[in-house]
Amino acid sequence: MACGAQSPLRDCETMAVSRRRILLIGGDGGYSGVPRYLLQMVKALRDKADLTVLSDVNEGGFDVLRGSGARHLTVQGLRTTGSPMKAVRALLALRAILRSGQYDLIWAHSRMAVLLLRLLLLGSGFHGRFAVTHHSLPFEAGYPQPYATLLCGWEALMIRWVEPHHIFFLTEAARRHYCKVMPPKALRRHHLHVLSSCSDLDPLPPQNPPSDGLRILVMTGRVCHQKNLTAALRLFAHLPDNYRLVLCGAGTDRPGFRAEVDRILEPGQQVRVDLRGPLADVRPVLAQAAGYLLTSRYEGLPIGALEAWEAGLPLALSRIDGTDDILGRHPLALPLDLSEPGQDMAAQARALDQLISRYLSDQAVWRAHIQQEWSANHSHAQWSGRLSAAVSGILAKSGASGV
Repeated sequence: MACGAQSPLRDCETMAVSRRRILLIGGDGGYSGVPRYLLQMVKALRDKADLTVLSDVNEGGFDVLRGSGARHLTVQGLRTTGSPMKAVRALLALRAILRSGQYDLIWAHSRMAVLLLRLLLLGSGFHGRFAVTHHSLPFEAGYPQPYATLLCGWEALMIRWVEPHHIFFLTEAARRHYCKVMPPKALRRHHLHVLSSCSDLDPLPPQNPPSDGLRILVMTGRVCHQKNLTAALRLFAHLPDNYRLVLCGAGTDRPGFRAEVDRILEPGQQVRVDLRGPLADVRPVLAQAAGYLLTSRYEGLPIGALEAWEAGLPLALSRIDGTDDILGRHPLALPLDLSEPGQDMAAQARALDQLISRYLSDQAVWRAHIQQEWSANHSHAQWSGRLSAAVSGILAKSGASGV
């Protein structure tokens, strides 16, 4: 039995989207996947709608919106924060927007934005067209307990009482799992969709491998429990001496994390770890790389892995729900079992070395093949068509935000 109201997106593909007003809500203003996802939405919809992006204070991540055609507004509190006052400030700002009734569709993408929007739609009398992106949390096994139990209960409460809205999952597996754990009666109040992510690095610079012959592995992700960077370091410790590990993301350039690197690795290995911090443009790093590494405990659908796929690189990804689709479609991908601390890192490092050697043995052919598969699955061109069809279907239904 199907769960939720399944939207007939195919029937909407030829429906023209009139000039409507759409609000897209992000979160953290730093360099992360959320600003890049919202830019991709803007590029797909800017010829069909007047777009406004709302985010926390821009710290470089939303610079990509300049010249995009979208209006950009900021309010403190849209990033995940321990400050109740900032969260309340963002809640009040969002409430004023809903009361204005000026948007035909409001879409919350970041997790904090989803939380705040749903709080406002909880028995508040607001009606209209609303959509949220569901990032598969807290339903994956790697999410820390007891928070997972608490948040699952909160999610069930929300969908039971909140104003009906559209829920977008990044993978079909995430939608199926959500249907298994959420109350069926509550789910039938909402509209469930699957809309994968894409990447859009164009133009890609030419490949630029290091002159010293080192094999560079790149991993993008901030220092946090989710990204599990210590597992990346433990794996790197078992790789041959001709490898360099480049870690990019918030916190990777801080002294505290450098101390963690020094604690895990031997001195000869420490000097082959490059801690870049957050990057405005990951393309030059990918151009030098021989492979991409991801050791996350849980993910929705990692945009960093999609970008490495677009760059034509082999992937070594932790085997989690959020990477299953990529591992099943990428021509040269290695699943890593990092669920337990006692996993055989030496054996997995040997498998990773063999993967990279296979890629480098015929790099031009492999790169072309990998990019061809990326284009068929996660290019912006094919993704934007699915997004436009989804938005067309939502806007075709009556309703506008307001009281």
